Parts: sequence; C-alpha cells; structure tokens
Amino acid sequence: MAKKETYTHSFIWKQDGNVAIFGVKIKKSIDDDKILSGQLICPKCKGDLSQRYICSCGFSGTIGEIKERKDKETGIIYTTEEKKQFLKTKVENTINVIGYMPISELARYSEILTGNSLEIYSKQNEKYIVGLYQYLLSKGIMLIAKVGYYENTITALIIPTINKLIIKPVYDMRLVRSPNQEGIPTIVSEFDMKMAEYTKDNKIDLEEEFIKKKLNGEAIVVEEKKEEIKEVSEQPFFMQEIEKKEKKKEVLAVIS
Repeated sequence: MAKKETYTHSFIWKQDGNVAIFGVKIKKSIDDDKILSGQLICPKCKGDLSQRYICSCGFSGTIGEIKERKDKETGIIYTTEEKKQFLKTKVENTINVIGYMPISELARYSEILTGNSLEIYSKQNEKYIVGLYQYLLSKGIMLIAKVGYYENTITALIIPTINKLIIKPVYDMRLVRSPNQEGIPTIVSEFDMKMAEYTKDNKIDLEEEFIKKKLNGEAIVVEEKKEEIKEVSEQPFFMQEIEKKEKKKEVLAVIS
C-alpha cells in the first residue's frame, strides 16, 4: 500500500456554486543558494566577523541572542517568539482563491511582485494540479489567493509558467509610491479596485492587536493548532472541462 502523502496546504477554490478542495505542497521555486554570498572578514587577522549590538551598559549580543523588543510608539516590551507564535495562530495552512484575472494583466502589476516564487506540487493529487495548470492556460487567467505562509497570510498570484504552477507574493497596493516622472499617463484597468482590496495586508492589524493585548496586560496564550489539511471530497470543477477537451481530442483523432 502506497504511503499517504503529507500535504502542507489545502487548495480551496469556490466559484459560482462549484468547489475545488485538495491537498498540496509548496516549495521555493528558485535555487538562490547558488548565488555567490560573501562573508565579512577582519582586515587584520582575516577571521570571520559577526554583527553585534552594543549597549552603553557594556552588554553585547547578536540579533539572534537578543530576544526582547520594544514597540516604538507604546514602549511595550515583548519577545520575538511570543509575537511570532501569536501571528501563527491567526494563519491557516490554506491557499484560498479569492479571484482571478487575465494573465495579460501581469505586466501592469509587476511593480508589486515580491518575495520567493513558490511551486505548488503533489504526487497523489498530481492530476488535479496538472488539470488546474491546463485550465488556467486554456482560459488565459491567473488566480488571486490568500496563502498561509509561516506567520503571515500573504496575497499572491497563482500563475502557470513554462512548466510549473507557481505562487508569486504581491505587496499591498497601498504601499506603491506616486510616480516621480511627469508626463506618463496612468493606465486604468477594471481590475485596479479589486486588486487594491485583495492585496490589503492584515498583518498590520494583527500586530496592533498583539500590542494592545500586551498594553492591557493580557496574557498571550498560544494554543497548539491541529489544522487538518482538507482532502479531495469530489472531483474539482475545473477537471470536468479538461476531461471534456481530452475526450473531444480522442474523438477527433479517431475520426481523422
């Protein structure tokens, strides 16, 4: 009996009363470990240097050794670990599709693309991922999704590339600066208002909630989440269209 695959995320797409839910894995798509990385060394003895933070009291430590932080606005002291764990409890291991738009719109939103590209893959649910890839290509669309990733819920585009289905994180559109160059007209798209709404980053609100709890003296209780990755309950709706096309091809092949 084949060993059951362990998924990292549930892929969820609900549209017009139809639903697609199945388990997937995600992994970095770019091998940036091969990029040359230099180490600072001492000009005198040539030994490796380490960055240390120094206090007037004489204490020094690396950023990993210093666990406490102070909020600049309130002066509240907290640990990096309790903040990280608090944010994690607000994150679900899901790829939740919230919309879609033509792939042709990708260039106009390239300014907000950020972070690592992540590949969606699976052995046991391979046919669904391949089917989704083919469906998006045939429709000429990319998906917009909220993705649980470490202690963040990121907004991302799901794009069929030359041979992968990738997740590409995007910035909150409110962070885009006004242009410095005059004379270039703003090209308006019907998707601009949707993208502005879709890309709103709730991490700011969650961090404010965390600080308020600390400010009010509330204990930050982190309960371990036992999140169940949803399995396929029925065939994803997009597979029906893919299978129809395949059958049509077979019929045409027989006729010819």
